[in-house]
Amino acid sequence: MSPISQIFLAHIDVVFFFYGLSFFCMGLAVLLESGRSAAKIDFAKALRPLGIFGLIHGSHEWFEMFIISHPEITWISCGNWVSLLRVILLASSFIFLVGFGAGLLEKMIQRRTQSIILLTAGSIWGAGLAFVFLNMSPENNCLVSADVYTRYSLAIPGASLTAWGLILQRRRFLHLDMPGLANDLGFAALAFILYGVVGQLFASPSAIFPSQFLNADSFLAWFGFPVQVFRALMATLIAVFIIRSLRASEIENQRNLEALREAQLEERNQSEKLRSELLHRTVKAQESERQRIAHELHDETGQTLTGLGMGLRALSENIQTDPQRAIEQAKQLENLTTDGIEELQRMVFGLH
Repeated sequence: MSPISQIFLAHIDVVFFFYGLSFFCMGLAVLLESGRSAAKIDFAKALRPLGIFGLIHGSHEWFEMFIISHPEITWISCGNWVSLLRVILLASSFIFLVGFGAGLLEKMIQRRTQSIILLTAGSIWGAGLAFVFLNMSPENNCLVSADVYTRYSLAIPGASLTAWGLILQRRRFLHLDMPGLANDLGFAALAFILYGVVGQLFASPSAIFPSQFLNADSFLAWFGFPVQVFRALMATLIAVFIIRSLRASEIENQRNLEALREAQLEERNQSEKLRSELLHRTVKAQESERQRIAHELHDETGQTLTGLGMGLRALSENIQTDPQRAIEQAKQLENLTTDGIEELQRMVFGLH
């Protein structure tokens, strides 16, 4: 065994600490950002199961660290319950990872896939786990086999689904002209593939195929360092690139604010245009009304006044020479005046 391997194995609890820290910090950051961006961007909303996965999986690795630091706990009467709790924590975290990958696919292909995938994955895991406990002998250590089967049946499919969903989301960001964020998601997808397919394939030696020959011991022999170091490195990369991709919500917010400003400016321009059009129509209506009033004054009231003037001149001429004619003209002028007053009243009423 190389000196580097000996150093890692001597401080494997430190490796588990940073392994758990990476996922726990990622989960916390993701949940905080997804809560703040709940109504802003679909990607942020789909990240919530990933945040829960990070918190649970980080806690699981810290639990592993605690057991390594206190090996006597596995020899006391509750040792099997402790191992069972490890399996439950591990399975719970990977269930949320499957949910995250399925949620990404559901957001991208607009179908009801998340429930179906979760139900299928849970059923396969439950059936396989029952088989492990019912058919394997105690010397094969059923809890170790359950741990390995959980990684094979949940972690590898969950990481693969997640990588696929991230790649689809990367295409969307490229379409939205966000190449930096698309690259972050591409690297995160690659890290998930390596973490899931490589990191989880090399599990503890057990009776589950192919862990008899592809396991943590063979990984250490081939590469010179424990597989937990590889998982911790991939976890760190996943955390870095996922947290960087959360900037998508900030950029989306800026775009939404800019679009809102443009919409408000356009609305203001439309209001100014409508107000200008209304003012133009008002002035035009006033001008038309003035022309109508002038026309009526000229054609009706003007003619009435002209007739009164001419009748008064004729009356002044006939009042001395032909009094009877003058009386008739006075009656006509009275009728004409009455008609003119009625016309003026009609015009005033129309103006009101």
